[in-house]
Amino acid sequence: MCPFCQSLNWEEQRLSGKGELYSFTVIHHPPIPPFQYPHPVGLVALEEGVRMVFPMTGVKADELRIGMPVEAVFKEVEPGFMLPMFQPSPVRQS
Repeated sequence: MCPFCQSLNWEEQRLSGKGELYSFTVIHHPPIPPFQYPHPVGLVALEEGVRMVFPMTGVKADELRIGMPVEAVFKEVEPGFMLPMFQPSPVRQS
Protein backbone atom coordinates (compact mmCIF):
# COMPACT_ATOMS: atom_id res chain seq x y z
CA MET A 1 0.00 0.00 0.00
CA CYS A 2 1.24 3.48 -0.82
CA PRO A 3 2.05 5.26 2.47
CA PHE A 4 0.91 8.58 0.99
CA CYS A 5 -2.34 7.88 -0.89
CA GLN A 6 -3.17 4.35 0.43
CA SER A 7 -3.49 3.07 -3.15
CA LEU A 8 -3.35 -0.71 -3.61
CA ASN A 9 -2.32 -0.34 -7.26
CA TRP A 10 1.29 -1.30 -7.93
CA GLU A 11 3.65 -2.22 -10.72
CA GLU A 12 6.57 -4.63 -10.86
CA GLN A 13 10.02 -3.06 -10.94
CA ARG A 14 13.36 -4.75 -11.60
CA LEU A 15 15.75 -4.04 -8.71
CA SER A 16 19.55 -4.14 -8.62
CA GLY A 17 19.71 -6.52 -5.66
CA LYS A 18 22.26 -4.23 -4.00
CA GLY A 19 21.89 -2.18 -0.86
CA GLU A 20 23.02 -1.84 2.70
CA LEU A 21 21.95 -3.29 6.00
CA TYR A 22 19.67 -0.71 7.63
CA SER A 23 18.77 -2.77 10.71
CA PHE A 24 18.60 -6.40 11.80
CA THR A 25 17.41 -8.83 14.42
CA VAL A 26 18.39 -12.37 15.31
CA ILE A 27 15.62 -14.93 15.70
CA HIS A 28 16.15 -17.78 18.15
CA HIS A 29 12.63 -19.19 18.54
CA PRO A 30 10.40 -20.77 17.27
CA PRO A 31 12.54 -22.91 14.98
CA ILE A 32 11.03 -23.09 11.50
CA PRO A 33 12.41 -25.43 8.86
CA PRO A 34 14.47 -24.93 6.70
CA PHE A 35 16.29 -22.13 8.58
CA GLN A 36 19.36 -22.56 10.79
CA TYR A 37 19.30 -20.93 14.24
CA PRO A 38 20.17 -18.38 15.43
CA HIS A 39 18.57 -16.88 12.30
CA PRO A 40 19.63 -13.33 11.32
CA VAL A 41 17.01 -11.26 9.50
CA GLY A 42 17.88 -7.91 7.99
CA LEU A 43 16.02 -4.76 7.03
CA VAL A 44 17.81 -3.94 3.77
CA ALA A 45 17.80 -0.44 2.25
CA LEU A 46 17.95 -1.15 -1.47
CA GLU A 47 19.72 1.23 -3.87
CA GLU A 48 16.34 2.06 -5.40
CA GLY A 49 15.15 3.64 -2.14
CA VAL A 50 12.90 0.98 -0.64
CA ARG A 51 13.51 -1.05 2.51
CA MET A 52 12.58 -4.70 2.69
CA VAL A 53 12.99 -7.52 5.20
CA PHE A 54 15.05 -10.55 4.12
CA PRO A 55 16.81 -13.51 5.72
CA MET A 56 20.58 -12.98 5.90
CA THR A 57 22.99 -15.67 4.72
CA GLY A 58 26.75 -16.12 4.50
CA VAL A 59 27.36 -14.20 7.72
CA LYS A 60 27.19 -14.98 11.42
CA ALA A 61 24.80 -12.91 13.51
CA ASP A 62 27.63 -11.32 15.51
CA GLU A 63 29.32 -10.17 12.27
CA LEU A 64 26.36 -8.08 11.08
CA ARG A 65 26.94 -4.32 11.05
CA ILE A 66 24.51 -1.51 10.26
CA GLY A 67 25.55 0.07 6.96
CA MET A 68 27.41 -2.97 5.62
CA PRO A 69 26.98 -3.45 1.85
CA VAL A 70 24.80 -6.43 0.95
CA GLU A 71 23.60 -8.14 -2.21
CA ALA A 72 20.73 -10.46 -3.10
CA VAL A 73 21.13 -14.17 -3.65
CA PHE A 74 18.50 -16.81 -4.29
CA LYS A 75 18.74 -20.08 -2.38
CA GLU A 76 16.75 -23.24 -2.80
CA VAL A 77 15.48 -23.86 0.74
CA GLU A 78 13.32 -26.85 -0.21
CA PRO A 79 13.18 -28.77 -3.47
CA GLY A 80 11.72 -26.41 -6.05
CA PHE A 81 11.31 -23.48 -3.61
CA MET A 82 13.68 -20.53 -4.07
CA LEU A 83 13.88 -17.78 -1.45
CA PRO A 84 15.57 -14.38 -1.84
CA MET A 85 18.17 -13.69 0.84
CA PHE A 86 20.92 -11.12 1.33
CA GLN A 87 24.58 -11.69 2.01
CA PRO A 88 27.53 -9.35 2.62
CA SER A 89 28.97 -8.02 -0.62
CA PRO A 90 32.50 -6.89 -1.33
CA VAL A 91 33.11 -3.23 -0.59
CA ARG A 92 31.95 -1.26 -3.60
CA GLN A 93 34.39 1.09 -5.31
CA SER A 94 33.21 4.71 -5.53
